[in-house]
Amino acid sequence: MLHYYSHPEDRKITKQKLNQLGCSYLAFGVFDIDSICIEIQRPGGALVNPPILSNDKKLEVAYCNDNEGNFLEIVEVL
Repeated sequence: MLHYYSHPEDRKITKQKLNQLGCSYLAFGVFDIDSICIEIQRPGGALVNPPILSNDKKLEVAYCNDNEGNFLEIVEVL
């Protein structure tokens, strides 16, 4: 996590809403979705849903929040 030492932020970290203005989430293609989901949770992130298989069985997709509340989409092409 990055932060400014010269101008500390006192507000509590909150999870972002999907319908907020601006960038609402980031998407990442990964090679091992299960291990990435574990790594996101290690510093305090949380899964919105565990990896699920797409209807065409070509992708696994998980949604989560990182430890700063940013919404992430994690995708593995099978």
